[in-house]
Amino acid sequence: MWAIENTRGAIFDAMERREVYATTGTRIRLRFFGGRDFEDGDTLRRDLALVGYTKGVPMGSDLPAGQEGKAPSFLVYATRAAAIAAAAWLVAGVALGAGATLACGYESPQTLALGMMNWTYPKSLYVPTAVWQAEDAGLLPPRLPKPAKDLFGSQFRKAAADMDALGARLESAAGDAPHVSVVLVPQVLWTQFAPADGGAVTVTIHAAGPAAGDTVVVTHEKVVRALLSGDLTFETAEAFGLVRLYGDDSGQERVRSSLASATAGDGTSPATDRGTTDLGL
Repeated sequence: MWAIENTRGAIFDAMERREVYATTGTRIRLRFFGGRDFEDGDTLRRDLALVGYTKGVPMGSDLPAGQEGKAPSFLVYATRAAAIAAAAWLVAGVALGAGATLACGYESPQTLALGMMNWTYPKSLYVPTAVWQAEDAGLLPPRLPKPAKDLFGSQFRKAAADMDALGARLESAAGDAPHVSVVLVPQVLWTQFAPADGGAVTVTIHAAGPAAGDTVVVTHEKVVRALLSGDLTFETAEAFGLVRLYGDDSGQERVRSSLASATAGDGTSPATDRGTTDLGL
């Protein structure tokens, strides 16, 4: 049920509007809108519900007749376990495009249900605990007494710079770069790394999630920073649970080898102005 607030009146209003649905099996959150003016790019909007209400009508409503020859389209948003999100707009019942609509914690921490990541990536939430233990053991720099204030998105920019630097390292490492997506917890900031022509690596920061077929790496920005500086080896990070890999065995081994090679340098970060970075904003 989609109500504007958790009150008796708002709940009955939602029922009267028929903005309700039921599922069996997997519990999902679903938004469904019908209209004639949806565009492919609407699936990538973080204010997808606002787009749906503005350009169309929600589930349970009557879609007014449109211009002759203009077929209706449908904008669909569904999440499972609050950690996987997908959206697609459909024309005459045929899916034309899809894209995930996750917000990361650097900009919208209240939208996260981080605990649900374990449904998709078992034991991924062991990483923050491992980081805490590594800080206490002196393996990582000590945590601050109070979290640093994120002035004008400075924390996100630092994390983005680290991801871009990691992409540069993957470019310079021996062998072909793998298809890999890295997610930083607890912010759930996704970055895709994809090999391109000429040995380049395309870095897509603030991605909606992993690309199809990617090996997934769950870690923490402090761990990435230590790997880039040479203060921590990939083997040690994985041994202490600071990094967790997900995917088929061959993909994991390839990513493990590439990241170990990419972070085994002299501790200097390469230039990151490579022209292959997409901040996804």
